Amino acid sequence: NGDDASTNRTFTVVVNAVNDAPSFTKGANQTVNEDAGAQTVVGWATAISKGGGSDESSQVLSFVFTGNDNPGLFLAGPAIDASGALSYTPASNANGVANLSVKITDNGGTANGGVNESGAQSFTITVNAVNDAPSFTKGANQTVNQDAGAQSISNWATAISAGAADETGQTLTFLVSNDNNGLFFAPPAVSAGGTLTYTPTGSSSGSATVTVRLQDNGGTANGGADTSGPQTFTITIQPANAPVISLQPQSQTVVQGSGATLFVAVSGNPAPGYQWYFNSGLIGGATEASLPILNFQAANAGNYHVIVANTAGSVTSDVAVLYLADPLRFVSRSLMSGNFQFRLVGRATSNFVLAASSTLTNWTSLSTNPAPLGIFDGSVPVGNTRYFRARLLP
Repeated sequence: NGDDASTNRTFTVVVNAVNDAPSFTKGANQTVNEDAGAQTVVGWATAISKGGGSDESSQVLSFVFTGNDNPGLFLAGPAIDASGALSYTPASNANGVANLSVKITDNGGTANGGVNESGAQSFTITVNAVNDAPSFTKGANQTVNQDAGAQSISNWATAISAGAADETGQTLTFLVSNDNNGLFFAPPAVSAGGTLTYTPTGSSSGSATVTVRLQDNGGTANGGADTSGPQTFTITIQPANAPVISLQPQSQTVVQGSGATLFVAVSGNPAPGYQWYFNSGLIGGATEASLPILNFQAANAGNYHVIVANTAGSVTSDVAVLYLADPLRFVSRSLMSGNFQFRLVGRATSNFVLAASSTLTNWTSLSTNPAPLGIFDGSVPVGNTRYFRARLLP
């Protein structure tokens, strides 16, 4: 018999695992406004798949950004979590476009020619520019006289800013209004550099409340602001009043070698100037409300007056006379009918006391007033010596 039976052979077929690439479907391009804050777009990436069959269901997926051509646009750069939510935070005051690319990876590896990442997909994030309001710091309130003429106050407005750094090229304009325009020949205005100008009418007085805003040319698109909040200040225009003398200079009797001061009290606006005169001649440097004279001598005795003036007018004071006090002295001593006589002479308006003494220690007042008919001193002891003295009083 022939043997036609085959021989049984055993072999093994091995199918190696090969990782399939994960996949996803990207979402839409994103557009937000400047300074919009943190952004989260839930479900931005969809159809997220680990690839292959159930044998890859336990793999862990991660989104990886492979390109960002404008990282400075973000405070927190774009990221996508495993659920597909896209998140990012634009940087403060930043605007522009970022071109991004992203892929998804798994942890299945690349053995046996496996693929653990998808192809990159591209999208954009656009941050629209939003104009920031300009700002400034106002200066002080103003007070001037009605006849002060044109006023220019440099650097009245300070800390002038167009906004963020990307807005430094904007053109700035101050918007100025007031509630009493009749006070001004040229109404208040503020230059781009912060100089305040205005011109009073010259005949009106009062107060105006001035409102100032700063505007740029950045527009208001996307909710932007091109004008600052209002700031107010006041301009007070004072009336001009001619000087009025409320206290005149006073005549005086001055002891030789002592000092004297003449003065006036004056009101008026603007503050007046002074010029003193002596015997109608101008006194150089005597331009204050008071006129001090030191070491008074006979040459200083005479008539004094002052002219007080401002832009509204002038006034001349009364004349004050400075007298040189005559020294008290005894004259014309004589002996008549057994009586000793003498005269005391001095200026009639002087205050004095005439006193007598027999001891030079105790003095008795005889008179403090002029006595044209004489004064009799009957207290002289016989055969004794009698002393007399005269003394000026303050």
